[in-house]
Amino acid sequence: MRSKILFHLRFLFFCFVIYSCSITQNEQKNKLRDIVIILNKIPQNNKFKVVDGSSILFNGKHEISYRLDNGVEYVFYPKSREKDTLIIKNITSHIELQHKYKGIELLSFIIHKGDTISINYEGNMPILTIKNRKPKFYDYNYERYKHKTVSPDSISNWAIYKLPPLFLTSKKENIPFLITENYKKAKIELEKEKDFLNSLKAKNLLSKENFDFYNWRIFYRKKMLGNKDKKEISFKNIKQNDELLKYSFYREFIDIVMWKSVKQNNLHNKELTPLDIYDFIRVNKLISDKTKSYLLFKQIQRIIEQGTNEEINKYWKLFKTDCSKESDKINYLKKLYNLNENFSQGLDLVDLKDTKTTFKQLREKYKGKVLYIDFWASWCAPCRMILSESTKLHKELNSKDVVFIYLAIWDKERSWKTACKKENLYKNSFRVINAKTSTFIEKMKINSIPRYMLYDKSGKLYQKDAPRPNTKEIRSILKRLMK
Repeated sequence: MRSKILFHLRFLFFCFVIYSCSITQNEQKNKLRDIVIILNKIPQNNKFKVVDGSSILFNGKHEISYRLDNGVEYVFYPKSREKDTLIIKNITSHIELQHKYKGIELLSFIIHKGDTISINYEGNMPILTIKNRKPKFYDYNYERYKHKTVSPDSISNWAIYKLPPLFLTSKKENIPFLITENYKKAKIELEKEKDFLNSLKAKNLLSKENFDFYNWRIFYRKKMLGNKDKKEISFKNIKQNDELLKYSFYREFIDIVMWKSVKQNNLHNKELTPLDIYDFIRVNKLISDKTKSYLLFKQIQRIIEQGTNEEINKYWKLFKTDCSKESDKINYLKKLYNLNENFSQGLDLVDLKDTKTTFKQLREKYKGKVLYIDFWASWCAPCRMILSESTKLHKELNSKDVVFIYLAIWDKERSWKTACKKENLYKNSFRVINAKTSTFIEKMKINSIPRYMLYDKSGKLYQKDAPRPNTKEIRSILKRLMK
């Protein structure tokens, strides 16, 4: 009997060891597919002066963007300028990593699964060092030396060509003139880059994969320049290459082709909405399935950002049908915009501790008190400027009969939390997470912010467009309601 028990115990122990080993092996396999990027001593991005002498300050962060196999693009912002780490999981082969340079230009690098990359900086230029293997020298130094050789003026003519208003040097210059001049410069620059790239290939200083990537980039950028040279392009006369959709330069090219095709199809010169463009893409038989999926994914985001509840509801259902096999994209949009299957009449909220509630529950909680509701957002400068007046009003009233509630709308979680910390908004501060699918927003006609609402002690809406906190009128109304 004892020997049987020992046998079973040994057998169970053996099974446990085998199971543990299989888990460890799977974890190791997954790690081999991960990409680890370590950023060190991250510098601040630059300001750009426009013609009137004012400055445009970009977000000052060296954001890193990449696109996974599922077609979803992600952006990473370092939390600390001293050091931060990005881990990109389960890469099947390689990805294009884009690094913002001087707040305006995007530099591209091909990164492989299993790579561990350290990024240091020479001025604002990222210097990549790979830790796990020895690539060819220019595989990770191409952008750096291309800039030194081809674009010694720091910002490439290609970047200037794409955003001419930022580079006006005098009031006498005009945008069409600048575009023409930068077109010429960008064309010369691309020819120089082609020569530089071929010289690296001849000396075997660049891998075939990286050569092909930068060579394709030059090819499609020339095609995009050709578009400005009055050479009409459309889906009727281009050869689509779905394998290149994983690269930003090809997606940029496809975007231009799409706009040109839409424009050529718009015979009556009507003002086109994102709905019109979505309809054009979904029925166009000239567009390949993969390219169509990419374009519809971009357009549905525009519709969600700009459309009415009715439009969002209709086209969200269409998108789920049109891209039914793209579950990753559907789930990504659901999470990003908190898209429920059924559009609600109320507001779903989340507080700074990630606890969920609803606007209805909040009103019920404070029934018997006057509620002053402040709709704002972290990106809204007028909202942020007037928040101090709201705090001032709250202290001035010094009453338990009035509750100030701050509802961030159309805002991103991280930006909202950062703004709350800076503005010292900890109590009764919430983010609306269903702003795109709640009929409440349209019913109350909340089209712009800051916006204020008042509820009386009985919980009844008193004013759906209440006066601002810096007015005498709101003081008079609140004192009357508190009696």
